[in-house]
Amino acid sequence: MEEGRSRLLKLLHRCMISARKIDLQTIPPCIKKVTYLNFTEEHARCYNELVVTVRRNILMADWNDPSHVESLLNSKQWKFRTTTIRNVRLSCCVAGHIKVTDAGEDIQDTMDMLVENGLDPISEEYAFIKYNLLYGGNCLRCEEWCRLPIITPCRHLLCLDCVALDNERCTLPGCGNLYEMQTPETLARPENPNPKWPVPKDLIELQPSYKQDDWNPDWQSTSSSKVSYLVDKLKALQEAHRDVSCSLNVNDDAKSKENLSPRTRGNSRAFFQLDCPRLGAESYEALPEKVIVFSQFLEHIHVVEQQLTIAGIKFAGMYSPMHSSNKMKSLAMFPA
Repeated sequence: MEEGRSRLLKLLHRCMISARKIDLQTIPPCIKKVTYLNFTEEHARCYNELVVTVRRNILMADWNDPSHVESLLNSKQWKFRTTTIRNVRLSCCVAGHIKVTDAGEDIQDTMDMLVENGLDPISEEYAFIKYNLLYGGNCLRCEEWCRLPIITPCRHLLCLDCVALDNERCTLPGCGNLYEMQTPETLARPENPNPKWPVPKDLIELQPSYKQDDWNPDWQSTSSSKVSYLVDKLKALQEAHRDVSCSLNVNDDAKSKENLSPRTRGNSRAFFQLDCPRLGAESYEALPEKVIVFSQFLEHIHVVEQQLTIAGIKFAGMYSPMHSSNKMKSLAMFPA
């Protein structure tokens, strides 16, 4: 009925707000500017460690074979893949760490296999290989440092890029040791029931297992490239605010000179120049700049709050989980 429709519309108008873009005529157009930042040294190291772990998983799963049940390319690993993608995105905002020391048992298994193939367990080479597998080392081919090196059956430590150059032999110049290949025609393994191409069986089976899902954002003691950039921009806004405030003081001083004698003018001018940096006088203070910072990751917000506190920049935070009363306090604090 028309009467009921009218009453319903009146009721909805009293308790609801329309947020259609067509009705928001007074909001200025959105200006988007993308800024590409360089990682800080610490942040880059954490990010690269995570990326290497992901790449290592894909390469060791039968050389990027999506049929491998443990590969991130496998459709059945969608939950693990989703977590991995989130971790990579989060690591662009917050530095973290990989608990590779948890792979100690797997690394020992690798060392035992090398001993069975002729490595002396009390030699310096044994200690060198084990240390590199635990803590990382330089690739023997390109000499680049890698956190998770690949150990070949011929006992050479290579980075992912170098070992991926050839899946049939060691790529170290002067070596060329042939790997034990497993072809699709041979008996399929449980972890890869439908292999698509030949793979170096002994190389893959020799590698210790590093679990990527042990990566954790260490936001309590980390530096963030994005947050460092944010703090610098906010400090620049504060400096600009001080300059505008001083300019307002000087302009007001110039206007007041018309009612002063020449001697008084000089004294008054000196007084206002000395008073320029002081922002306490409300009649001469410019309106402060205010910034809203958004992030999809709560860990990132924690780092932002931590660094703003250290920089002495006042802020109000509002996110979930947070009690509604605290959200209202933050909301009331922001426009103050």
